[in-house]
Amino acid sequence: MNDEEKKYSVIGQVTIGTDEYRDLIEAVAESKEESSRKENKWYEEYTRANTLEKQLEGIRVQAESLSGFVNSSEEIKAKYKLFLVERQMAAQMEDQE
Repeated sequence: MNDEEKKYSVIGQVTIGTDEYRDLIEAVAESKEESSRKENKWYEEYTRANTLEKQLEGIRVQAESLSGFVNSSEEIKAKYKLFLVERQMAAQMEDQE
């Protein structure tokens, strides 16, 4: 933090007991700790979201490429449709068992 010593002007004086003073010090420490935990959690979620967005963009590019390939020829389209039907039938067979 700051290495400089803070200068306070004394306008008045407040007297509190040591137990109240300790409670205030503990409350400040707990608040700083909670703030740090929340900041760390936010950073983890932010990093996770960025990672997932990058992965999603990569998947979008790959999907567009595959879609372009499938749509490049009627023969490939027909084979792909057949593949999907066979896959759907296999899934239905597994559900029946």
